[in-house]
Amino acid sequence: MAKMNAAKFEGEGILNFREVDIPKAVKGNQVVLKILAAAICGTDLHILSVPQSHPCDVGTTIGHECIAEVYEIGPEVTEYKPGDRVAVDPIIPCGACSACKNGHYNMCENLTALGVQVDGVFAPYCLTTTDKLYRVSEDLPLEKAVFIEMLACVMNGVKRLKMIPGKTVAILGAGPIGLVFASVMRAFGAGSIIISDAMDCRIDFASDKTDVDLVIDVKKENLREKINEVLPGGVDIVIDTVGVLFKDAVDIAAKEGQILLFGINDHYENKLMQYDITRKELTVLASYATHHSFPMAINMLTTGVVDLEPLLTHQFQLKDLQKGIDVCRTGEGIKVAILLDEERE
Repeated sequence: MAKMNAAKFEGEGILNFREVDIPKAVKGNQVVLKILAAAICGTDLHILSVPQSHPCDVGTTIGHECIAEVYEIGPEVTEYKPGDRVAVDPIIPCGACSACKNGHYNMCENLTALGVQVDGVFAPYCLTTTDKLYRVSEDLPLEKAVFIEMLACVMNGVKRLKMIPGKTVAILGAGPIGLVFASVMRAFGAGSIIISDAMDCRIDFASDKTDVDLVIDVKKENLREKINEVLPGGVDIVIDTVGVLFKDAVDIAAKEGQILLFGINDHYENKLMQYDITRKELTVLASYATHHSFPMAINMLTTGVVDLEPLLTHQFQLKDLQKGIDVCRTGEGIKVAILLDEERE
């Protein structure tokens, strides 16, 4: 049987390449994908952190963001053929729990995902099913297409906001997600966009490479005081992409403002400031993963509503995946793509 090298999670902080069988599409709507390019996500970093801060089954091929083409189809597949270019929703809901039956598949009580419990995309080939696929035009360059899954996650959050042109926006965290939010909010007509971070390389990148209106280095400046200088009434929309900055979000939000909680950190505890939230009549929203947001993300990238390619700072071959992970950890890698053409015979 034909073989390939796959990046396997093998325990806390351990990533190794193993030779494994190339999967086969033998059942129903199964599809084998040929991975064209993948991308490193914060989830991958959390899986490989010490201590581990995101679950992952030992022995799983990690990675869940990719652009691919159909390589082999199962016996019941009629809507796709080999060579079709696709994006992949990595979420695999059970379809039977109460959340799934109410349409909230991203909150499935038995959720699994590519690159976590099911072999993912840091390998030349990946097995999935047709219900997880979305067609992507061949005219969309790989350097843009690798952002589809990330943008789909962001758009799941954005569609929950009452965003209208002219509203002011503060984004807490200038990492990849924060910068994608900034691009999207600019496309939505934000009146002013402020972004903050504590990492020098991210501060420099946001200052030099994006069109946000103000970048705040929270190591050197007080977030609330600095925002009050430019927006004395506070910010209409505050987005926490970090997962630990709810208090800061409440502090800088304008009366009747909105807070979107996007970042996740299940080790962080925060005392709820109910008085402050009530006194300002704030709306607090949350967003988890994707939820029917892949089509809009693909359309936005294909039509040029947003151009995220400037956020792609590094590209590596699969054999150098560890180098890509390392550059992400330093913060110098904003978005890092993994190219797979050299990994195939």
